Amino acid sequence: MDEGRPINIGRGEVFALFRTPTGFLWSARSTDDGMTWTGPSPTPLVHPDAPPMLFVLSDGKTLAAFHHNRASRYDTLSARAEMQKDRAELWVALSRDGGRTWSQPRFVLANALAPTTGNAWLDYQCSYIDAFCDGGRLHIFMPHRWKRALYLTLSEDALDKLPTKAELGQPARPPAACRTAGTALY
Repeated sequence: MDEGRPINIGRGEVFALFRTPTGFLWSARSTDDGMTWTGPSPTPLVHPDAPPMLFVLSDGKTLAAFHHNRASRYDTLSARAEMQKDRAELWVALSRDGGRTWSQPRFVLANALAPTTGNAWLDYQCSYIDAFCDGGRLHIFMPHRWKRALYLTLSEDALDKLPTKAELGQPARPPAACRTAGTALY
């Protein structure tokens, strides 16, 4: 596990998501302002070996922004195109209980430009996003081909209206290998 993203849930509770090569995000929780933590455990959020982003929305919901990958396991970092393509889409899931349960992932955007650099890392990925909420609006920033920043804004109310994989006509369940960490939200 690395590149953990902790957030303050309130009342002394801190929730964190972690990058792993298992094909899923993992989480841990503290109920004493980060002094002690639960052991890490897999979440149902399918994700490549890439950093998760975690935010508290103005209505108190927790937003996870991630890539919702198709592969089952990432044992090494790689510039191979097939692994980097898993970082080309941005998905979100919402939790109404501080990360204990998650909504179905919803599609936000895809890096759909044709590869031009000869470097899969630059051509496909849209990792390392950041965001903030202001007046019910979510402001998202992310690198694009590491040459410019993309900016997207949408209302927090619109998050529940974004399409799921099933609504996009994609398979509703991952291959069996992707379901090893529990029930996958795919």
